[in-house]
Amino acid sequence: MTESQNQTQNLPASITMSGKYLSFQLGKELYGVAIMSVREIIALLDITPLPDVPPYVKGVINLRGRIIPVVDLRARLGLESVEHTEKTCIVVIEVQEDDDDELMQVGCVVDSVNEVMDLVDDQIETTLEFAQVSNVHAIQGLAKLQNSDDVLALLDMGWVLSSMGRTA
Repeated sequence: MTESQNQTQNLPASITMSGKYLSFQLGKELYGVAIMSVREIIALLDITPLPDVPPYVKGVINLRGRIIPVVDLRARLGLESVEHTEKTCIVVIEVQEDDDDELMQVGCVVDSVNEVMDLVDDQIETTLEFAQVSNVHAIQGLAKLQNSDDVLALLDMGWVLSSMGRTA
């Protein structure tokens, strides 16, 4: 069992996942991230490639004088690569670096951004049992969307961006 799974199992039952989430698409699938971690959404910019980084790290962008690493979420999640469209954009996310208190901004390339959704705990199922069986760590919960058969996969951006820029 991984440390991440141990931490999830030890969470108190009172921990809530309800809140506002930005939903976006990768292919036909819907994903979401907590809106509190989203700093901005920008059009796809020229990305400067970097040597010796994991394949899902596309490089860096210069965003108003700040250098921000960019991750291809399709590649990070093991999805097939596709051509970019006019809807392809970069969602700038702020995450905590490892055990550090410092926050890091990272751009995530997504196929398209949908909307901000309010989710309540009744809509969200944690993926603990599923993760133990399938070893899926990127998904921290699955939300059943109202008035739809769609499911929104809530990403654990800490895991998605873990080990970024580090080589084995």
